[in-house]
Amino acid sequence: INQPDPAGTLFWQNPNPADRQFHHIIEFTEQRPELQQFIRLLFGQEDLDATLDMGFLGRPHLGSLALQFYLSDTVEIEGSALHSFTTRLREDVRNGEVRIFVAGSVFGGAGAASVPTIAAFLRGLDLGRYAGNLRYGCAMLTPYFGFPQPDHQVGEHDIDQSMMPDTERHMVATQGALLHYAKVPPPYNHVWLCGAPTLFQTAARWAPGGENQANEPHYIELIAAIAAIDFFRCRIFSRTTLCF
Repeated sequence: INQPDPAGTLFWQNPNPADRQFHHIIEFTEQRPELQQFIRLLFGQEDLDATLDMGFLGRPHLGSLALQFYLSDTVEIEGSALHSFTTRLREDVRNGEVRIFVAGSVFGGAGAASVPTIAAFLRGLDLGRYAGNLRYGCAMLTPYFGFPQPDHQVGEHDIDQSMMPDTERHMVATQGALLHYAKVPPPYNHVWLCGAPTLFQTAARWAPGGENQANEPHYIELIAAIAAIDFFRCRIFSRTTLCF
């Protein structure tokens, strides 16, 4: 979404070089001292020093804020896919209802960060009196896969062991995310909560993130796609819907 794409698809390319840290993204050193102290209440030093070149590594508290910066910085770039998307969106809402569907996990990094952030970003667009023509749907994916634990040193990537992806923490992360949404409802009209009774191992080896973290397809992804079809095809909705 931050690069020109002649094929017309939306694909986000991670803009972070290996030496860019989270504190660079939020411009921590440029903030006044009292605001820096407040930020330190929310983020530890390991958070501020975290590099995001391989993704958010299961840390949606960093990813949601970083993603908000990425979207805001990209949306005004002429020729970017996100700019083209929002331009078409502003045109479409003038002609009636427009539906937007988001799918993401509630236990990982990028997916868990995207679920609340993308809808909030789109709701913040200046659509004038047509803002009410947007209807949002979401497939929230609970844990459905696992991967091996690391059995070697990460090598060139110096990552805090406590901040590495770990499937054993997915259930705890899911409980925390759903508890948060129970107190602070996500900005969606309709939510499909999808999960699997058994966690299948979808990768033969462990990888901290980036392109090396490749997982095999899983049927839950098809279920999320069916949820999207249901959302786009349904003619009449109640005000809110929660499906399992």
